[in-house]
Amino acid sequence: MPPRIARRSFFNINYVIIICILPITVSKNGSCADNYDIEIIPSGNIPAHDIAGAPAHLIHADEQPDANTPEDGRVVESARNGVSLYRYTQNNMRLTSNLFSQFENRYNGPLHPDQNNVWFYSTTGVDTAFNPVRGYQGNTSTLRLDLNGFSQAAAGSFDIALQSNAYRHGTAWTWGNLSVIEELTNEMLRAHDTQEWVGEWDLSGFGNDSPASAHNPMAALRHGFVFSTWNSGGGYGTQWQAAHTYRQGDAVEAGIDGTLYSFIAVRGGVSGGMPPPFAVTADPAQITSPDTGHAIPDGTLAWAFNGRMLMQVGCMICISYQPDMLHAPDRGMPADPRTGKRIPVAFGTLLTGDAPVYNAALDFSVLPYLDGVHVFTRTQRDSYLDFSADGTTGGRNNHLLGYDSALHTLTYRVRGATVLSIRDDGTLVSAAPARMPVMTRARIRTLPAPQPGMEIYDSDDDAPALYTHGGWKLIPLAPMPHG
Repeated sequence: MPPRIARRSFFNINYVIIICILPITVSKNGSCADNYDIEIIPSGNIPAHDIAGAPAHLIHADEQPDANTPEDGRVVESARNGVSLYRYTQNNMRLTSNLFSQFENRYNGPLHPDQNNVWFYSTTGVDTAFNPVRGYQGNTSTLRLDLNGFSQAAAGSFDIALQSNAYRHGTAWTWGNLSVIEELTNEMLRAHDTQEWVGEWDLSGFGNDSPASAHNPMAALRHGFVFSTWNSGGGYGTQWQAAHTYRQGDAVEAGIDGTLYSFIAVRGGVSGGMPPPFAVTADPAQITSPDTGHAIPDGTLAWAFNGRMLMQVGCMICISYQPDMLHAPDRGMPADPRTGKRIPVAFGTLLTGDAPVYNAALDFSVLPYLDGVHVFTRTQRDSYLDFSADGTTGGRNNHLLGYDSALHTLTYRVRGATVLSIRDDGTLVSAAPARMPVMTRARIRTLPAPQPGMEIYDSDDDAPALYTHGGWKLIPLAPMPHG
């Protein structure tokens, strides 16, 4: 049957809302091949009864279905609180989702318009002409998802409040998730004590995490943010087959000298009876596209070396900004190193926190390194580590360690003064004279595993002691001459 259609005017733009509930087939004329459909009713004109004629009755774990419970799989529509949907299922295995919407974009014009599958629009504090209306209070959410998880399912079952999957089959730039705040007011945030968060994740709960998380964070049971990766595409898991039809763009994996590589069909056809001579024809560390210049024949098709079966993620957390391409650098400020223009944005801190920590602020103790030199962190010259900050202006930059490119030294500074440095040739330079460790004679004799050349000042004999192959020896001293 054709869907019910609600037409209304919003900001002088007429639009039509069509929503169909699964099972569903949407045709080009906007009809839904099912009996379940929804009417979007204008605000302020909501009927006092349910559209479906029966209340949406939630079945709790200790209840049995009753007269108010819809039959298995049926969708109940309600306008008692806006538009609400309810579906009860017990044995129906063919159900997918309450709401399904599919949009196919075939625009091929010269522009790049936004093409939206579902668009939720919210406004608060303004009238229909966007004129401010004072006195509004409360919270406005364009989209809110609540998941009440009462499942007692075995391990391996998941309750997911929001899942977003993007499957890239083509060449378009792809985002799995995009959140944007664009400030369109001309006033600063502090003018109205306003704050902004582009993203926020909250967690509440009780109880200890895994004891192993105190020394190995990857053993944790609670995770604030997890970025997980795996192989897909490139022919991963696909073995070459004899006398098999391959299309251009199909790929297979092949092991060569103990390393797994990808090979892609650059010409479709039927493979031969024997495996082709797969070979590494380009530098696996530098290749960015198939090596079509050294095609490998196979029956009526041809393969090209496609790199190692390895996905590299060049940047996990990347913080950047959109440059100002219009204006020259501000007076007294450095130019943008990317454009030579003014710098439009400045960050106070890139990563911070004030939460209690029971292990370490940063822990990479189980991080596997692929390079021979295991670099924990890398920074540019003339940058420093601050060891005594306390969250105040006066607590900054009092104890700094960093590399001074002008002096070619690793430098330790205390309140602006260099007290210790190590030159590139290994020379140690100290603002204070070197001092021997001071110990009693008894303490010196009980030192474990002393090494020849070790020097300690013997406070009992008032003389330096030197450890030799013959044991500890006192160094005789003479009075310092006058003048």
